[in-house]
Amino acid sequence: MINELTRICKVLNTLKMKYAVIGGIACILYGVDRTTMDIDILLNITGENDVRRLIVALRNAGYDVSVREAVSAFRKRNHFTALSPEGLRIDFKFSSSKLDYSTLENVVTIEFRGVKIRVGGLEENIVAKIVVLGSLKDLEDALKLMTMYFDRLDWTRMENLAGRNLLLIVKELLEHIEEEFKDMPNVILRIKQLRSMMESLRQKS
Repeated sequence: MINELTRICKVLNTLKMKYAVIGGIACILYGVDRTTMDIDILLNITGENDVRRLIVALRNAGYDVSVREAVSAFRKRNHFTALSPEGLRIDFKFSSSKLDYSTLENVVTIEFRGVKIRVGGLEENIVAKIVVLGSLKDLEDALKLMTMYFDRLDWTRMENLAGRNLLLIVKELLEHIEEEFKDMPNVILRIKQLRSMMESLRQKS
């Protein structure tokens, strides 16, 4: 997975495109012990010519990607998918929200095997996991990042991006998930574990 990430970032760096690695792969880069089956990339592109330039570069690098799908996604400020030669999905999302633009402005740049990788900031990744995505796995990722980086997070900025208290949002989402999956013991057990993590975070606050 990391080899694929460096390959795609090398393409983006060569084109001098503004991007951020987000989603599950970003959590892995920040130290969360989890797996992911795809790579999520947030893009800031202002014109269709740059979209077409990206598609040409991706195809030259061996990726299977549709020009029509990419241009349509750009016009709708949506997302499109490229497939690596090995069949790995790379999902590209065009920036459209306040959170997206904050993510692009607050990247953390790391280097792996000589390739610079622009990773979306911790705060933005956490907020996106809670406010935009909100699945049980996403909430788990967010709480793990909060726990791991508690003392260095800008909690005020996160609350401003989310519009409200993040732990309160998590509490409400867990209640909704609990009601929806109340007959699934494995889900209920995970919810209990996440609530325990939330309580630990509250005690630190």
